[in-house]
Amino acid sequence: MSIREERRRFPNRTERSVEEKVPFEQLQFFTDCTVDSTGPGEDDVVWVQLSCAGAFESTWFTALAENNDRVLLTALAVMENGWRCDVAVTGTEDRSEIYRIHPRTTTER
Repeated sequence: MSIREERRRFPNRTERSVEEKVPFEQLQFFTDCTVDSTGPGEDDVVWVQLSCAGAFESTWFTALAENNDRVLLTALAVMENGWRCDVAVTGTEDRSEIYRIHPRTTTER
């Protein structure tokens, strides 16, 4: 699939306006997740690959555009330190969005 076709099938979520945000009540919350990989992508999108036992495995999420820097920094810290994290996401399929990510240090269980 070409990049153009990819963008057509999966529009850039950074273009979502404030009015289009997913309501808090519709977010899905997961605890004790791992960050498998993370990094910036094209069009200022931050990608985070997460796994959460029993819910999803090696799933790629994008950060809510206004939280790009914070999500990337938090995901890197979680991954580099071997911590776990809690997340609030819009779904469990690839290309869902991360609205919140909170690290759990080794002392938090």
